[in-house]
Amino acid sequence: MSPTWVTAIDAERVVRDAQDPALHASKDIPRMTFPEAFALKVAERPDAVQLVLNDGTELTRQQWYDKCREVARALIRIGMQPFDGVSIMGFNSLEWFCADVGAIMAGGVAAGIYTTNNADLCQYIIGHSGSSAVFVEGKTNLAKILSIKSKLPKLKAIVFWNVAAADVPAEEALLYSFDDFCKLGAFSSEEAGQQADSALDQIIASQTPDRCAMLVYTSGTTGPPKAVMISHDNIVFSALVMEDAAGVRETDVFVSFLPLSHIAANMIDMKGPAVLGFVVHFAGPDALKGTLVQTLCKSRPTIFLAVPRVWEKMHEKMLEAGQKAPYILKLISGWAKGVGTTAMNNEDRGEPLPYGFTIAKKVVFDTVKAKLGLDRCRLFVTSGAPMPDATLAYFRSIYIRVCDLYGASEATGPISVNRPWNYKFGTCGTALENVDMVIMNPDENQEGEICFRGRNVFMGYLKDDDSTKAAIDDDGFVHTGDMGKVDKDGFLSVTGRFKELIITSGGENIAPVPVEQNLLDAMSGISRAIVIGDKRKFLVVLFVLRGLEGDSTKLSGPALDVDPACTTVAEAKESELWKEYLSAGVKAANLLAVSNASKLQKFAILDQDFSIENGELTPTLKMKRSVISKKYEALIDTLY
Repeated sequence: MSPTWVTAIDAERVVRDAQDPALHASKDIPRMTFPEAFALKVAERPDAVQLVLNDGTELTRQQWYDKCREVARALIRIGMQPFDGVSIMGFNSLEWFCADVGAIMAGGVAAGIYTTNNADLCQYIIGHSGSSAVFVEGKTNLAKILSIKSKLPKLKAIVFWNVAAADVPAEEALLYSFDDFCKLGAFSSEEAGQQADSALDQIIASQTPDRCAMLVYTSGTTGPPKAVMISHDNIVFSALVMEDAAGVRETDVFVSFLPLSHIAANMIDMKGPAVLGFVVHFAGPDALKGTLVQTLCKSRPTIFLAVPRVWEKMHEKMLEAGQKAPYILKLISGWAKGVGTTAMNNEDRGEPLPYGFTIAKKVVFDTVKAKLGLDRCRLFVTSGAPMPDATLAYFRSIYIRVCDLYGASEATGPISVNRPWNYKFGTCGTALENVDMVIMNPDENQEGEICFRGRNVFMGYLKDDDSTKAAIDDDGFVHTGDMGKVDKDGFLSVTGRFKELIITSGGENIAPVPVEQNLLDAMSGISRAIVIGDKRKFLVVLFVLRGLEGDSTKLSGPALDVDPACTTVAEAKESELWKEYLSAGVKAANLLAVSNASKLQKFAILDQDFSIENGELTPTLKMKRSVISKKYEALIDTLY
């Protein structure tokens, strides 16, 4: 198996072990542990503001660092051993940050748990990671942990926050409030405190860059999730590469709201600022339910990362607001969007900005950004799933260039990224410096498996040697399972996952993502499309219509324009205009089909949107195809 395209290395260079220190010796990226890197950044400017809580409380670098050490000392005091896991479940908060970093300082391994996980999955992660402590937020999550406590004999502490006193069982053993637990690490006598600090310093000094620091549990298509082992060097290397790749500096401001159990948020929200020093504001727990923009307006971030669904929701709300605007404002907005799109296209080609840009920017673009809280933002990023071209194009029209980042847990985050100064529409940019990316076994269209190597390569899957050997080949390349291709300029396009490939009963292999993308681009009245056809005679598609936030059975935005007589999904399902609209969209998508087998034959409308609560979406809002196919099997059968 030989690579057909490589970036960031000379063509003549022979394949070498990606983890060999000599390989990157000239790259000036030091090898050190994560606590060492954090301490160095704190020492530079200890009084610099680092974290801003949702209530406006500010913590300096030194205050955050000291709180992490407090947690670390408490963990040591309860008897946590080196390499013990420390599981953490809750919304993004100071407690989450301190538990994670404190666990690593104390020689343990931090492991995040999604709040949407049920008790059985929580038990699996806590047990599999060998956790001796669990940090948990809220009454509901605490109840999950208490329900499985008897099955976890290794547990020495259950630490909670944001739980009312009345909801804490009085006689339950091992329970500590977060504040009470921290008191275990705050010694009353100076001598005892010095001894505890000395013991912690010795543990920190004993750690090495190649030691495991955290676990990221990834969803498995079958069986339990796999635990991706991330080393100290993985963390520090990836943070410093991020600094170079995106021009991240310590004066930047970031908003933390995506799940910290996910590698992207964990690295960018928490590990990144610890190593690089930029400021993080915490959003509220209801950020994804409507309060995110309020936090953005308060914090005015300079970097904004969101999964595609968040960008889509912002797009939908802006379209709704535009529909309600007076006629003259609609005319001005329409003119400005044309100017914005031309400006973006000109910038991509290195051409001058169009006539009227200065006025459009002052009157429309700057106003819109201010209302979104993004008036200071210089870097807009999406990651986690493909972003619909229609949504990317909309934000380009208001002069917001959303850059797609492609990464993986096994890569400690990013592999390639579009940058404002090195950008190509519809791609995931070019490989990060010091990361080698190849396309393995390409077909006639130069599409194959995306593979990578570098110091960002994970250590392997915990207690799963077979999966580790399957993922990392003899040349040090990680096989992502993602399909993609690279153009002549080195820009990566991700076209789907091999595991998502639909194999029809006729034996044709079809990637559903490009088909779904074409449908979304053709119809602004739909919010989701999921293509079905595995082991079937032909392809069909299930549509989710654009619905109101919080009640997806009611139509909103462009969906209201399809048939003005319809305000609900139920009415749309009976509408001839809707049938014609969807049929035309399918026809338009079929014109772009790469083969007859890739063409859609029939479609159906679903009653409501997918959700995490109903099990159809992952915590990062990706569709669970197997769950959806099974849930709507009866409806799908009617289409055949």
